[in-house]
Amino acid sequence: MSNQRFTSFLTLAIVVATLHSCKKPAKHIYTIDLHTTSTAIKIPATTYDTSALSYGPSMVSYNVDSFIQAQTGTKLTIENIKTAHIVSIKLIILDTTSANHLGSFENIASTFTSDKTTTPYTRAVNAVPDFQDYTINIPADSTEMKSYFGTIFNYSVSGKLRRKTTADLHCKVEYVFKMDIEG
Repeated sequence: MSNQRFTSFLTLAIVVATLHSCKKPAKHIYTIDLHTTSTAIKIPATTYDTSALSYGPSMVSYNVDSFIQAQTGTKLTIENIKTAHIVSIKLIILDTTSANHLGSFENIASTFTSDKTTTPYTRAVNAVPDFQDYTINIPADSTEMKSYFGTIFNYSVSGKLRRKTTADLHCKVEYVFKMDIEG
């Protein structure tokens, strides 16, 4: 009988030790920045300066899934995005002149959509400084952007001119996203 108890005790000890050592491995969180850029968006020369105009969209394909795999050693994918936020938006005029530049705008905005979420995310600078410049940072906010990640990014620019422009302007919009990837 004592031999049977010993065997039962030993079996129970092995089961408990096995269950105790079968803890799930801790999840790892990767925090990565994703930089996306539009193609050149044409802002045609215009004499229309009484209300806002819209330019674009510029559609860009970007394989977010491959980017995440490259950053995580192929361990994780787009499905592992825990959170995503925009940390910066920059508008860059590619061909400024002394007469045609960002100062030509009274206000300017950038709008972002994707093939996953067509609800526009728009941020603006409501008082563009009136001086010759080619780049402006548009403030971002803490909006959760995880639902926007697919494979097509759409960028548009809108704004109201302060004065007429005499030449076409071409601009790019750069977004930087901070993503937490968990797995």
